[in-house]
Amino acid sequence: MYDSETLAQDSSAVQKELKLLLHRSTLLKTQGQTQDYLDAMISMISMLLKVAMQRAKVCVRSVSVSGKSHLRLVKVKDMVAEIADHEAAYLANTGKTNVLSKEDWWQLLVSCVLTLCEVKRYEEAELLVESAMEFYSFYDNKPKRKELEFFGLSATILDHNHYKAYNYIRLMLMENVDLPQLWNIFNQLTITSEHQRHHRFCLRLLLKHPDNHALCVLCGHNAMVSGSFKHALGQYVQAFQTHPNNPLQSLCVGLTFFHMASQKYVGKRHTLVLQGFSFLWRYVELRGECQESMYNLGRALHQMGLTHLAIHYYQKALTLPAQKLEGMPDDQVDLKREIAFNLSLLYQASGNVEMARQLINTHCIV
Repeated sequence: MYDSETLAQDSSAVQKELKLLLHRSTLLKTQGQTQDYLDAMISMISMLLKVAMQRAKVCVRSVSVSGKSHLRLVKVKDMVAEIADHEAAYLANTGKTNVLSKEDWWQLLVSCVLTLCEVKRYEEAELLVESAMEFYSFYDNKPKRKELEFFGLSATILDHNHYKAYNYIRLMLMENVDLPQLWNIFNQLTITSEHQRHHRFCLRLLLKHPDNHALCVLCGHNAMVSGSFKHALGQYVQAFQTHPNNPLQSLCVGLTFFHMASQKYVGKRHTLVLQGFSFLWRYVELRGECQESMYNLGRALHQMGLTHLAIHYYQKALTLPAQKLEGMPDDQVDLKREIAFNLSLLYQASGNVEMARQLINTHCIV
């Protein structure tokens, strides 16, 4: 414990230092000196978040960059013990909020996070968010906490840290289960991540929200990938019942029937194939004759061993143009390479090696 006079002197010194750093950061920002501006911002924010950074096991270190020292935020495993004198820490924070209001501190934090992302220091941006989440004034404010969560999610995605990004998106989904944008992000993260922990999370959430369409489809996908075709069929049929005019649901149900029919020991194989075809044709009717639908139909026939029919639909798909999707390059949605490769496999298997080579040379070689 310290006496009140000592604490008051320390608080006054901190306030003076903060004012100097604030003035310096303003000048550096106007001059476009981004790295020096970030040094000043990190120095200021670390003074406010001193206790919070200890809880988050984040510290500030000086590193040499191009012969010049700059500050960096780093995660450390063995952090020193938490501050014992909470009274001193509280009074120190009170003194800092006298220089700047809580809203001004928040704006400084947001500016620092955005600037770190601009210079591609995504990991440090996420560490700063993680530290801010431990600060009571920000965490107790629900709108600010939500904004911090979105900052953390964005930084981890940009840093390709899918493990941490999953932790952020999971918390968001538990509170906003009906928001399609969050499910789109969740799906992208689970596709790019090698972890399978989202399976149980989806199943637990489905028990609480059995009528959620996105959850039905995702649980169906998870079951499909793991080979539980009957479970996948149940989830897809539930999604189909609520959205019968969505071509994706018809495609998923049809392909599940085909996978079940392709198993080694199965009864009523022909019935499963007929049911699969009925849903695939419904998918084609809803989607229209386009490159995507013809490819999917040809691929399903290819899987069933009906190669003469598969060749017909592959060739038809090869003549159709790729769809135009806003915000996506044409080569990402063009299926000609996949179509040509599958078609070449069929020609090669039938002995027509020359035709297979021609397809590869025309569509698959850059």
